[in-house]
Amino acid sequence: MTRWWVIYMTTQRGVQKALKECNAARAVLQDVSMDMGFREELKSSMKDGRGKVMVPRVFVRGKDVGGLEEVVRIAEDGAF
Repeated sequence: MTRWWVIYMTTQRGVQKALKECNAARAVLQDVSMDMGFREELKSSMKDGRGKVMVPRVFVRGKDVGGLEEVVRIAEDGAF
């Protein structure tokens, strides 16, 4: 079973309560991601055509759209 999370966060320190809650949610998800089965699934989904793990990898609605270069190109094309 594939498990993917999307978390929208703030990094603005002016909203202290929201920042605290965002960091707490991220910590819970990081704990879950330490599960070996999940880590292996994540690693396999982040491999390029040669089998090398590439980061960052960006997924939109579960589809791998690529790394930084692809994201920049998509943004420049106005697709985001």
